[in-house]
Amino acid sequence: MEQGHRNGILSTFDISTYDREIERYGGVNAIDIAENIFCEDSKLVIKYLKFIKEKNMEDKLDDIAVAMIYFYLKIFYKTNEDILCFLD
Repeated sequence: MEQGHRNGILSTFDISTYDREIERYGGVNAIDIAENIFCEDSKLVIKYLKFIKEKNMEDKLDDIAVAMIYFYLKIFYKTNEDILCFLD
């Protein structure tokens, strides 16, 4: 963990209990879907970080992070106008 802090890969580390935020993520009918999305996203992040390291693209990490956020916004919102309303 110390090496992660030194090389800038890791800024914080936290182990805590998980409390389901059912109302925040669409209620009882949608929480399982949201949690599955979060799980798959975690797997994708690991793959992307490995790819970035293999291709020596660490300088592009911020660009890739922004692109991934935009990718998810495009899944949940139909237009860029809708995205801007959400972000506002």
